[in-house]
Amino acid sequence: QPAVVELHLVNARAGRWNEGRLPVRSVDATLRARPDAPEVVDVETLRAALGAADRPGGRIDAHGRWAGDAWNVAADLDGVRPVALDGRAPQATLAGTVTLTGSGFAKAPEQHVIDAVAQLAGSFADPRLPRDAPRNARVRAEARIAANAIEIRSVEAMLGGARASGAAKLVRSAADRPWRASGKLHLVDFDPLPWWPGRADSPLAHGTN
Repeated sequence: QPAVVELHLVNARAGRWNEGRLPVRSVDATLRARPDAPEVVDVETLRAALGAADRPGGRIDAHGRWAGDAWNVAADLDGVRPVALDGRAPQATLAGTVTLTGSGFAKAPEQHVIDAVAQLAGSFADPRLPRDAPRNARVRAEARIAANAIEIRSVEAMLGGARASGAAKLVRSAADRPWRASGKLHLVDFDPLPWWPGRADSPLAHGTN
């Protein structure tokens, strides 16, 4: 018979990142594994309630599997409010999916590889934005992360007719060697204010950028 483990964790001091706290109120999970195959663990459900008690930040529902040296996680984001996670983040509500796949985890750490794909959509509600400014945004990104190479294969952010797209790579020859960076970025009518307004006294907050 498979063994089932149910977890319920509560963070009584949940708060924003910029306040030095973890913006996760609770985590509930159900894990399943067979005694005759302990190297395979199914994460049947994983739900994280974000934000704090006085400032809900949405939720993440995920499932996945760990099997030998490989694992995967598929997560759905619902009603995620970045400003509830970090006070410098935009006032927006996001939904979408994030997929993570890991391989090589039975080998040496330098052979571990994580692939990530994110597709998010949402609407901005920052009062500093002009009344007729576009509000609906979309983001798509693909990346591969390894011990000595971090590759953002593609990233694209769109808000109305404004668009930012690009790719980047960080590489080093060994763990004790310096990183080298390369990349490209293409901007069309792009204003960073809606995406990351920063603090109230941020230079970005004083008008169109």
